[in-house]
Amino acid sequence: METDEGATDFISGRRSFDRQIEMLTIAVHTLQRDFAALEERVKGMQSSATALTQTIQDLQEEVHKLDKSLIARISTISVAERVLWLVVAVLIGVGGKIFG
Repeated sequence: METDEGATDFISGRRSFDRQIEMLTIAVHTLQRDFAALEERVKGMQSSATALTQTIQDLQEEVHKLDKSLIARISTISVAERVLWLVVAVLIGVGGKIFG
């Protein structure tokens, strides 16, 4: 009891086969479009993640350089302090010998 394309068979309640294929084709094209959009988003996220990873690595290298510089500066200060204490001790010793 099918009439023209897109009509409904009143006995079974089904749409015609052509209409079902047309709807399936539309659904497939919609899914392809949606997956293409998702693929573009994922590519964008991947490039962002790659850039973030590179930035983190650069930051780690800079922190390591700063850490090395700080350790060198602290070591230099410690050596300078030792020399200063040595000079002060010598001056106290010489002052004690002269005035004592």
